[in-house]
Amino acid sequence: MTFSYAIIVLYSLLLSCALFVVLTMNTVYAVFFLIFAFFTASAVLLYLGFEFLAMVFLIVYVGAIAVLFLFVVMMLNVRYIPWLKKDLRFAPLGFLILAFFLLLFLFAILHIESDIYWSLNIPYSFLSANLESAHSQISSAENTEMLGTLLFTHYWVSFFSSRLCSFYCNGRCDCINTTSYTLTIKKARCLCSSDTAFIDSSLIG
Repeated sequence: MTFSYAIIVLYSLLLSCALFVVLTMNTVYAVFFLIFAFFTASAVLLYLGFEFLAMVFLIVYVGAIAVLFLFVVMMLNVRYIPWLKKDLRFAPLGFLILAFFLLLFLFAILHIESDIYWSLNIPYSFLSANLESAHSQISSAENTEMLGTLLFTHYWVSFFSSRLCSFYCNGRCDCINTTSYTLTIKKARCLCSSDTAFIDSSLIG
């Protein structure tokens, strides 16, 4: 893939949207810039050939998380966040984090590649799948097809195990929420009944 001006424009838009998310004082505008940043990141992934990750960005981040942020901000009616002098004490930590990510970016753009991972030839723990042979089988496939081939042939045990764990955790969370909601209703009913009994006794007295 040759480096063109289109990817420079997309990277510039992505960095600009990310900066406006942090620097803008209006929270609604910040969420809008966050949505634009996700759209631009999806365009970058499409340009690089990762169509599955681009669709995941649009569906998960834009369709769920960013829209949820927008609704919460609009419901809370939080418009502006004032700057405080005590917030400047975190500036050195922010610069250190920025320097760390800039170093990671410099390492990434140098196209550091290593064949050590594929040359280890370590069998997979569940199915004894050869990683090197699996990589050679799917190297000519599309991105989504390659991901599906890996998940449902070589790593299907781990994939379904993770889904079962996720299903169990979601079920436990639903049970806890239902139990807490039921206890809250019972407490409210007890309080209402006690207040009613107190009022009746005061009226009788």
